[in-house]
Amino acid sequence: MNVTPIFKARGIDRPYTFLVKAGFSPHSANVILNSKTRVFRLDHIELLCRTLVCEPNDLLIFTADSSQPLPPGHPLNNLKDTLLQIED
Repeated sequence: MNVTPIFKARGIDRPYTFLVKAGFSPHSANVILNSKTRVFRLDHIELLCRTLVCEPNDLLIFTADSSQPLPPGHPLNNLKDTLLQIED
C-alpha cells in the first residue's frame, strides 16, 4: 500500500496525525505509513478511501513477478498505471 503520493496530492503534511485523527490506531497508522501492510482489513481500506477521497485502486501497488509476467491488458496492470498517475 502506498499512500504517500495521495498525502502529497492532498497537501497533508502530517500523515501520521491525520490517520490517527481519522480513526486509525497509532500502530495501524505506523504500519500503513511504512508500507509494511501485509494484510488488508476492508474497514481500513474503506476508512482510507473515505478520508482521502479516493478509491482502492489508488491505494494499491502491483509489481509483477519477473518469473510470471502478465499479458498486456490484464486488469492487474491497471494498478501500475494508477500509481504513475498519482505520482506525476
